[in-house]
Amino acid sequence: MKRFVTSALLAIVLSCFSASVFAGEKAIEGNWDFSLAPLYMWMVNMDGDMGIGPIDTGVSVPFKDIFDNLETIFTVHFEGVHRSNWGFLLDLSYLDISASQTAGPLQLSIDFNSVLAEAGGYYRFSNGPNVFDVLAGIRYTKLEPDIKFTVPTLPVFNKKYDWVDPIIGLRYIYNFNEKWLLSLRGDIGGFGAGSDFTWNVTGFVQWKPWKYAGILAGYRALDQDYEDGSGADRFKYDMRLHGPVMAINFIW
Repeated sequence: MKRFVTSALLAIVLSCFSASVFAGEKAIEGNWDFSLAPLYMWMVNMDGDMGIGPIDTGVSVPFKDIFDNLETIFTVHFEGVHRSNWGFLLDLSYLDISASQTAGPLQLSIDFNSVLAEAGGYYRFSNGPNVFDVLAGIRYTKLEPDIKFTVPTLPVFNKKYDWVDPIIGLRYIYNFNEKWLLSLRGDIGGFGAGSDFTWNVTGFVQWKPWKYAGILAGYRALDQDYEDGSGADRFKYDMRLHGPVMAINFIW
């Protein structure tokens, strides 16, 4: 875990350097404005219910426990808006958690992979201090739990669950001045096409001490209610992921 944190910090520093060089060499006068937040930190907590087959269990995992068992994490957010006021956004979060647990007299190892990916477009209705965006897109979710017991005769549980949710939402941005802004976003989706229902809210403040980079801090909550299959093949995922968000945001 320490090696990962060191590598992540090094990657951020290198990203800062390369973005500064790029911005210095290329003028930003053009038809597009872009922003990139590589390796942003979402300090996520998990609260909800999971069910496999006939068994349901409550889940309440704080960020500290997730961080202590973290093997790999990759996050990136990228978006752009054209002078015509049409824009796009892309977001990817990958998480790999590995832990050992005791279940009665048995020891088991748990490896849990999670992918959240968003792709969407939006239209910007104003460009002054008050900015309003209407957005639509899709959110892809993949969950891959891998549970192994130390007793070789016991079965191994390894399945993949994935689905795609259509989403619609709004975003409001208030520019206090050239250095400070507030961004609030909310979206809903699913509607039975993927999950039964999902909602997502994000709020953050950005401080821009440099010409081509800013620091943002805020909070995000994502709720998903998904169920599929029946009997022994039933899978239920009714979960809320929530926690503070911090990032370095490059703008050009």
